[in-house]
Amino acid sequence: MALNVVMLGASRSGKTSILASMLNNVRNPNADNNVNKHFYVRDISDYTGIEDPNRLEEISLQANVDGMQDLLTPPIDNTYVPKMAKLTGSKASFTYAFDVKAKINDLVSEQKIDINFLDIPGELCSCSKFNMIADEISKAQLLIVAVDVPSLMYAKETCKQSLNTVMNCPEEVFDAVQLLGTGNCIDIKDEKKRNKELANQLRMVIFVPIKCEHWLQNGKRKEINDEIKRVYANTIEHMTRYNNVQVLILPVETIGSCVFDHYSEENNSLILLYGRKPNNRLCISEDTIDGYNTVRCERISEKLVRLKNGVLYNLATEDKIINAKSRKHHPYCYDGGSKLIPYVWFKPTGSKYAPRYCELLFCQILKFSIMDFAKRTGRSAREAFDNAHNFWQKLWALPDYLGRLFSGHTATYSNVRQVKLFQAKILAIELMKIWDENPITYLVNREDGKNI
Repeated sequence: MALNVVMLGASRSGKTSILASMLNNVRNPNADNNVNKHFYVRDISDYTGIEDPNRLEEISLQANVDGMQDLLTPPIDNTYVPKMAKLTGSKASFTYAFDVKAKINDLVSEQKIDINFLDIPGELCSCSKFNMIADEISKAQLLIVAVDVPSLMYAKETCKQSLNTVMNCPEEVFDAVQLLGTGNCIDIKDEKKRNKELANQLRMVIFVPIKCEHWLQNGKRKEINDEIKRVYANTIEHMTRYNNVQVLILPVETIGSCVFDHYSEENNSLILLYGRKPNNRLCISEDTIDGYNTVRCERISEKLVRLKNGVLYNLATEDKIINAKSRKHHPYCYDGGSKLIPYVWFKPTGSKYAPRYCELLFCQILKFSIMDFAKRTGRSAREAFDNAHNFWQKLWALPDYLGRLFSGHTATYSNVRQVKLFQAKILAIELMKIWDENPITYLVNREDGKNI
């Protein structure tokens, strides 16, 4: 069995970084979580057809981890430049494939769960290009929405809600959820039967706030949740109509040691035009203007600017400075160039790459996969779990599903060794603790949808 997941979000919102940090946390034996003790996860993505080394580095999950770690490396004599090319965002869709096996001590399950993540570049999320990804979304049952928290909160503070249209794509997300799972019912000709099948199909939407370390560490998680419910009100209201749909808000810290610091004031948001060819270790050219290499920067004083990598740069006589708002295209402005996308600055709080909560996202995806499998199996097995009202009832019902998933058989005394049942129960205990005692995940329910 395979679960198809779609990653949706604006360009450079951090979709690939979410996957990279999630895989890191569930595979790293030193990570502070119980997930890696009970699951063996492999990245089996097909990278063989990618001949361009730049493209390979762009999509490689390990390269993304290296890039995030690199951001935390302090400058050496003010000339070191992080390898930010690793975090420039994907230019084309790519499907990441994971397989998951259960393990108890040194025993690994025979069967596996396959999970495919379609990572869609932000450029295709615009309304004009949405039809190019509609078919892929229709084949999925789970949608992960990367929410750019600095943009979300800036739009709230300044009442510039049109910024969310560009940076958090609420209209495109609403279009996506209406397509979610419809491809699995396309062969049903009768419209009523097709709608009934879709209504009975398990689906899930997970809003994943990222770059949110500052807000989480200052006790402002509720503010993030409330703003997401407001911005994505149409999506939440639509999805909470269905009994078999869950909407979650699950913030993650993809780096952990890098927190939001400040927004640049508009008149200090500049573009530096290098008047001479600078030291290659210093220049991160984003664009070319009138033959000059350029980089976005923030004014510190009349002759001093801070480059986007945090390095301070003394202006030379040959250099030019222009206001960022004068560049009327997407990387700098929106609303036809009338409004500037704010420069957002972050500061390292340590030198260690330490993502947090990313493994909880994996657990929710795994939970959905198990529940979907349960729904497709025999009615009696499904009802046993659906009718379980508390932790212990669910605990004793869950191993039947786990036994089927990970051993290929029903986990009963008659046809599976007792040790497998025992293993499944231990695994069930750990899963139920993670699912039911998760301190960070917020379940958006029908009351939320009605009252937004």
